[in-house]
Amino acid sequence: ASSLSFLLEVPEKYSDFKELLAGKNVKEMAAVVNRMYKANHPSLAPGNKRKIERLFVMLLQHFQHLPSSSEPCADASNEESLNGLCSALYHLCQQMPLFVVDLFKKKLSGMRATAFEPEGEGAPKAFGTLAWRPGDFLLFQLITKLFPASDLKHAIVNPAMLLMGQYIGQHPILSVEVVVAKLFLSFIAHSYVQDSSRYIPEVIEFLRSVLCVCAFGGAAQSKWNSPTVQQLSKVWAKDIGDGAKALQKAIKKRKELKGGALPELPVFRVLSKGESEGPGVLRYQVAQAAVHSVRLFASTYRSLPCFDMLFRPMLPALTAIAEACPFPALKTSIQELTVQIENFSRAARTGRRPLQLQRHKPVPIPTLAPKLEEKVTKRYGEAADPEAETKKLKAAIKREKKHAIRELKKDNMFLAQERVKKRKREQDEKEREYKRLMTTFQKDQHMLKQVDKLYAKAK
Repeated sequence: ASSLSFLLEVPEKYSDFKELLAGKNVKEMAAVVNRMYKANHPSLAPGNKRKIERLFVMLLQHFQHLPSSSEPCADASNEESLNGLCSALYHLCQQMPLFVVDLFKKKLSGMRATAFEPEGEGAPKAFGTLAWRPGDFLLFQLITKLFPASDLKHAIVNPAMLLMGQYIGQHPILSVEVVVAKLFLSFIAHSYVQDSSRYIPEVIEFLRSVLCVCAFGGAAQSKWNSPTVQQLSKVWAKDIGDGAKALQKAIKKRKELKGGALPELPVFRVLSKGESEGPGVLRYQVAQAAVHSVRLFASTYRSLPCFDMLFRPMLPALTAIAEACPFPALKTSIQELTVQIENFSRAARTGRRPLQLQRHKPVPIPTLAPKLEEKVTKRYGEAADPEAETKKLKAAIKREKKHAIRELKKDNMFLAQERVKKRKREQDEKEREYKRLMTTFQKDQHMLKQVDKLYAKAK
């Protein structure tokens, strides 16, 4: 960072910006971005606002480019770079929120057109069977860092959730890369709902289908017949198959597999290069990723009355995977998840109550004294009607009450007028005193000037 200039201009092209950041660690990248921002602060010149907007766009492009270069979870420096870029993007997002919102709207619209409208005029080119590049998937995780995901209605978070659900539920599964991409989106979707507990049906359906295919393979359709299971079964038969022989070969070759340690699913290596650990290991890596996501969503949806119907159908598949699993850590994790689902399901069934009509407090029938009107001429000396006397007294009370209210209003108006007069007198007194003091001050000033003139003449 010491060799960098303190006044850095924002490059016009992303290629120049990429060369400037090449080979630099996180601190040096942060220093470059910080100096660019301070040297081109919007308060220094009218055109600097466009430069800062261009800087945000190039940072976002670099954020999307990094996952394609290597595996973020395996490469610590790359992971730190992504975190550093996320911090810089968050800082710039606070300075120009309207521009950032419009930019993300265009990004999400373009991604949707790429995945679901590839034949339209002007639509961007799809990236193989995935339709999106590896960095585009990480863009959904970035949205949760820049915007509040717990808001009920948000201009960016809600469209992002809908687009993830549409991709997971409707994008055709034509390769193992698409399966891994949907698993990654399912994991990201949990960060959108962990605070609000909103239900995403596409994620639960996909995870249930993945577990079913991992457990039963080609016979999965007989256990759970759905379009997702049908597509997964075709991909499973073509690219993975049973995988038992391949798994035995992989265990013999690799020492860590002999010890029962299952490596994590290399998401971005599969998405960018199509490389994996082999069909035997990949089967259990996919199952491990699905089990982890199911555990997260089970903890989030544990308070839903329908928890039993959402997660209990996964238990046969989880049990089958655990019985055939040669990796102790994954087997223990599945057994713990099974117990957790059973406990949550039991609590959900216990707390469930049948629907009932609203119970209102019974309204009593009012008991009113009958009003009888008898048109009978009163004779001299008969007693007065008690109801008539009551009406007269009520009318008198009402009349006196109105009179009292009227008098109180007059008193209040009189008091308010007196307060206004008093305030005006005090203000006039202050103005007179101010004028008197100013007149005295002007006279003193005049006399001082006269004395100064006489003193000047005497010299």
